[in-house]
Amino acid sequence: LKGKQLEAKIQEVLEIVGLKERQKEIVKTYSGGMQRRINMAAAMLHEPELLIMDEPTVGIDPQSRSHILDTVRHLNQEKGLTVLYT
Repeated sequence: LKGKQLEAKIQEVLEIVGLKERQKEIVKTYSGGMQRRINMAAAMLHEPELLIMDEPTVGIDPQSRSHILDTVRHLNQEKGLTVLYT
């Protein structure tokens, strides 16, 4: 991916993980849950068929946990992505 195609894909995955409105912020300032979501976004950039996540909700607040699990369901149901997590 390059140029405008890459930028469009970045915007799409940030929207999916709910971080589009925070994209101008420094990632180091993100909460633990937000950092997990940005990692998910990075993994989705190349449209994998399988996403493997190791304990994606350990050590994060209930709201972030809920958002991550909702995103996983969305990816599976709407995008057809197979997600395996422990």
